[in-house]
Amino acid sequence: MISKRIKLTNAYIDTYLLENYKELSISKRPGVLVCPGGAFAFCSNRESEQVAIAFNNAGFNAFVLKYTVGKGSDAAINDGFEALDYITSHKDEFTLNKIIICGFSAGAHLAAAASIYGKNKPDGMILVYPAITEFKDSYDILKGINASTPKAFIVHTFSDATVSVGQSLMLMQRLYENNIEFESHIYRAGDHGFSVANKAVSAGNPKIYDLSCSTWVSMAIRWISDAIGDIEFIKKIEKDDLPPILLKPLKEFLDNPGCVEAINRYFPNLIKDNIEKFSNFLLGMIILYTEKTTLDQINLLANEISQAIKN
Repeated sequence: MISKRIKLTNAYIDTYLLENYKELSISKRPGVLVCPGGAFAFCSNRESEQVAIAFNNAGFNAFVLKYTVGKGSDAAINDGFEALDYITSHKDEFTLNKIIICGFSAGAHLAAAASIYGKNKPDGMILVYPAITEFKDSYDILKGINASTPKAFIVHTFSDATVSVGQSLMLMQRLYENNIEFESHIYRAGDHGFSVANKAVSAGNPKIYDLSCSTWVSMAIRWISDAIGDIEFIKKIEKDDLPPILLKPLKEFLDNPGCVEAINRYFPNLIKDNIEKFSNFLLGMIILYTEKTTLDQINLLANEISQAIKN
């Protein structure tokens, strides 16, 4: 896990980035930007780290935006614009193939505004008990929806007494009118602020720890994979892909200075690290198991070794 705090102009992003270990062969992942709720008066910890970890458990990278509080909705939404701009411009560094924004309550208002009005739109938005029309002087979410609005995944409960389920119903109607694909899950019961609805976020409140509401997480992960994008894997190089010249033991190349020079140029530590224990192993198999490489590099090495043997 790579965790660091990225400073924005007036806010910051906490990263939850998974390591791309060679063993896993992962080249790119979806990334989820989490926007906690809190009525723009605070950033709810209930809807921060635990949400990021839930997406990490699916193999996605995650980010938590700690936006400006106490200065109204527009200040926070501006932080949302900047956060999406930053993540988009560092997409390769974070090994992302898709960007999804996930907001809760007021954070869902931020997420929707950033998705609709932002320069760098996400590929999808997850809106959990979204406060769509609660902030009268803010960006008009319903009015702003148009053909370029990202796909949406919407979660609410019928019994929400803080933000009415009618907010989500109005949102869905506008998305439908603009032919924007969405998926929604309206649960029968559950208090506002249930987040991922597990014990870790419940503070002992049984109405927060609600196993029926918790299913939204797995459904959102499935929605990302099906509708937005999934983990991408590096094509594994197999033994059958190796040039025949490399299917000889390492020790057979050690008496040829040209071969040694070529191996050291492409893989500086290969001979040093393997000469004592594995010199009887096939050179190509040592490369596959110990080196981070591409088939192009392997073919270039094979060509140079062939030339060295001919000379």
